[in-house]
This record gives sequence, C-alpha cells and structure tokens, in this order.
Amino acid sequence: MDFETEYAYKGDTSLAYQVFGNASEDLIIVPGIILHVEYFHEIDGYSDFINLLTKYYRVIVFDKRGNGLSERIHHAPTLAERMEDIEIIVDAASAKNPTLIGFSEGASLIVMYAAMNPEKVKNIILIGGFAKGISDDSTGLFFPDSPLVLNLKETITSTWGSGMFGAITLPVGQKPSDRQLKIFAKLERLSNSPMGMVKLCEINFGLDITKYLKSVQCPTLVFHCKHDALVPVEAGKYLAKNIPGAEYVELENVGHNFFLNDTELALEKIFSFTKIDHHHDETHIERVLATVLFNDIVDSTKNQVKLGDRKWKYFTEKINVETMDYVTKHRGQFIKSTGDGILATFNSPSSAIQCAFKINNYVNDLPGVNLSLRSGLHMGEIEILGDDISGISVNLAARIQAAAESDEILVSSMLENLVFGSSIAFEPKGQFKFKGFEKEFSVSRVLKV
Repeated sequence: MDFETEYAYKGDTSLAYQVFGNASEDLIIVPGIILHVEYFHEIDGYSDFINLLTKYYRVIVFDKRGNGLSERIHHAPTLAERMEDIEIIVDAASAKNPTLIGFSEGASLIVMYAAMNPEKVKNIILIGGFAKGISDDSTGLFFPDSPLVLNLKETITSTWGSGMFGAITLPVGQKPSDRQLKIFAKLERLSNSPMGMVKLCEINFGLDITKYLKSVQCPTLVFHCKHDALVPVEAGKYLAKNIPGAEYVELENVGHNFFLNDTELALEKIFSFTKIDHHHDETHIERVLATVLFNDIVDSTKNQVKLGDRKWKYFTEKINVETMDYVTKHRGQFIKSTGDGILATFNSPSSAIQCAFKINNYVNDLPGVNLSLRSGLHMGEIEILGDDISGISVNLAARIQAAAESDEILVSSMLENLVFGSSIAFEPKGQFKFKGFEKEFSVSRVLKV
C-alpha cells in the first residue's frame, strides 16, 4: 500500500500523520499505546483494513506525541495533551465532523473528546476499549494485583522489544508465527523506548473516564472480542452499558485488534452503523463537558474605594480586555465579565489552568496599583444557555473560587487528575463542604505551570 507521511504542527509539537482516499466522509483512527504510523503497515491485515475503509471514507491515521514518528517529549503525555493531539490532526487534515475510531487507550481518548466536543464528532467507534486503567472488578484494564501493575518497570525493561506485547493482542491461545513476532518486536522498539513505555503505562493506570461516559451525545458503536487477552470483555460491556444509546458488538476469536484475523464482520457493521441517518440535530445540543474558570479581584469594594471610581473603572476594563485576550490565546471561550472578575470555559484542562496562572501574574504585575485575583476551576458537564452557561459544575467552580485566598488558583481533584503527569504542580488545599452540595470535595492549589 502506497502512503505518504506528513507532519502537523502546533507550537513545539509535531505529529506524523497519513491520509488515505478522497471520499467526502472523514474518519480518524486514534491508536493505542504501541504505534508507528509507517511500520504499522507491516502488520498483517492493517493495510487491507485501511484500504477497505477508503471505500466510504477519507481515512486519517497518526502517531500521538511521544510515540512513533511524532515529537518525542521528556514526559509521558497527559490525557489532556493526547486529546489535544486529536484536535491538532483534525485541524491539519481539515477533517469535517469526522467519525472517530479508537483502539484500546485510543477508545478512552475519543470518548473524552466526543464528550467535550459534541459539535465536532459524527460518530465514535470503540475497539478493545476500557474506562479505567486499574479497577477492583473486571471493567478496567488491570486488577490492582496484576503482575504488570506490581512490577511494571521490571516487566517492561526485561521484555520490551521482544514482541511480547504485540503477541498479547492475538486471540487467547493463539501463538504468533516467527514472522509476526519479529514484526511485533520491531514495532515495540520503533514505537517507544522501554522507559517511555513505563511512563505511558503509569499514566494509563491512573486513567478513569467513567464520569464522562454519560456525556457522550453522538452515536456510539462498541466492539470487543470475547477472547481479548489484553482488555477483559467486561470492560467493553461496561462502556456500552454506560454510554447513552451505545450499540455493543461482541466478536469471536479475533483478539485485541480484529484486523489481525478477520475484518469482514467488523467492517460490515461499521459501514451499516455509520451510514444510518441518526437524525443528529446540533441545535438540540445543550450540554457539554468543559473546564470552567471563575476569578475575581480580592477585596474589590475596598480597592474601589481606595482608587476611586474613575481609576477603578480604568483598571477593571484594562484587566477585562487583557483577560479576554489570554482566554482566546488558550483556546477558551470568554463567557462574561462579572464586574470584578470573569467566567470562561475551555476544552483543554491544562490550557485552562495555564490561562488562569498567566492572568493572575498579569494582574499582580500591573503598575500603579496593588491588586490580586483568586481563581477557581472545575471540569464537568455544563448547560449552554445562549451566550451564557449554567449547571452544577458551574456552581461548583464558583464555590471553589470563593474558597481561594489572594493570588490563589484552586482546582477540583477531577481537574487535577486529568493533567496528572504534566508540568503543572499542585499542593493539597483540603476537603471542602460547599454550600448546596451534600458531599465533600478535594481541592488543590496550583503551584506552578
């Protein structure tokens, strides 16, 4: 199969990707943890699978940052960064309302992406997916006492490059041929270094998207092999049960990646599923996942009296203008000014925190005045009300912001977990019982970005 590898760029990040076919419908394949956009074509069945998809789709495949031919980085990419990779590829390939196929951890990523960007996704198809990295039941990728979990570094460093991980993708009881094992071994080495794989696994162990499943609004198809040796079949059933309206298809004797053995049934189901008119009316989309940011000026009334109305108006308007610019640069949406603060939303949790940090610093450094902000962030489902937003998550973000002290940025534990592994550093602030909420919430302070 002929292919040409291109690069998509954003800042210092470069992602390798390929495009096949010229059909009017776009389909993006989000890979699992082991990938190499060029060498993957050496795996039996993969090129044929892509070629058959091009009958109806313009197919886009890519390497996530830190893997394969994409930019190598010094840390394991966070969940937020890996979701941003999807956005970078969508923009670079000019994909319009694509169908997303996610393999393994890629399935988890497209669930999150679809929940946060309902207007950008037509359908999602999950193959060998899971909602939790580690779980006490079989709905996750591993049990807490799994040998790989208990001895991760030792297991990876002693076996990486041998083809062992590729072999696990075969159906239970099927041994790889010598040729397959050599291909799997080389793919592992080309995909990542041993310690790079260790770091990725550590991130995936902490993955938990269960709270976001109910927020998926697009049609969803879940494939899982009954004899998947890597991800328990119960994990696929859990996804299908908890994503509204999801359709579940159980495959027999095909392993973790069905194209290794038999693609006909799966492709037939994909084509019939995506060609159905689901009557998806975007005007009815009222609820989306977003990171909500509230901030306000500390002791605003006291400062207004001290500065006088004229100076106060000058500085607050100046702060608002600059704040709107910061929000736009971080790909957020400025919802409104609250007089002495702002309300904004972001698709990317890390961008939201970075934006809040920069706004705080800007206000601290304003010449001729001694002002500071307090900021609060939370991620959850919000309701769109024209140009405004509402919902429990908005209220919680406001409560978190009200608990902040001068120059403090506080975030919910949910938001902190999403950027785990990034350069953003936190310090526990404590457990809070907010007015109007029955349970307590863990809140942390942002130390650096």
